[in-house]
Amino acid sequence: MEAGIIMLYILIILTTFWLGGPIQQSTEKSTDTNDLILGAQAIETIVSAVDMAKMGGAGERQEFLIHIPFNTVDIRVVNDSSKQYIELTVLLYSNLTLPDGTGFGQYWVNNVGDPIWYHIGSVGNEQTPFFYKTIRKELPARIANSSFPFCDSDTRKNSTEIRGADTYLLDTSGNPITFCCEAGFNIYAYAEKYFGDRSQVVIRPRHYYSIAGEWTLGK
Repeated sequence: MEAGIIMLYILIILTTFWLGGPIQQSTEKSTDTNDLILGAQAIETIVSAVDMAKMGGAGERQEFLIHIPFNTVDIRVVNDSSKQYIELTVLLYSNLTLPDGTGFGQYWVNNVGDPIWYHIGSVGNEQTPFFYKTIRKELPARIANSSFPFCDSDTRKNSTEIRGADTYLLDTSGNPITFCCEAGFNIYAYAEKYFGDRSQVVIRPRHYYSIAGEWTLGK
């Protein structure tokens, strides 16, 4: 009887170890994949709004709503020769691999936890145990300077503020990793032609947010 109980206990432990790895990995990769999908949807919406604003008349607004994934660490407009792109960077918890076998770049931060961009394989002083994926899409019209309201450097929040003391993320030197302060929220904004140059578009926030989904309040 006792031997049977011991064997059952050992079997439960072995099952836990056997399932723990695959289940944990699938959960992490599911989270990563969801954020990548949401990030791609967000920049598609922004690009579409810019395109509509470019074709609209003076003073006509193209309103839109996007969801910023919870693990978004950067959103920026990048100038590349004569073209302009929007980039959204998502922090990953696991080293996902692409179909061609290549992985994603390791995430690097400076001494206050803000992202810094090295070429993949470069060596820097600050390093995190995380990886990242940047989603990039060309813009159909140029965005006017100082009119991009997402993930502004002055409004970034470190992980101790937006995630709580029990779940904040640190780099290897002990500094909290910073995130876009809007990460995890639905953001209302609008695009319209820039008054100073009708070939450019401005994006402005509508100054109110909504939570990502329905919340149930208990007693």
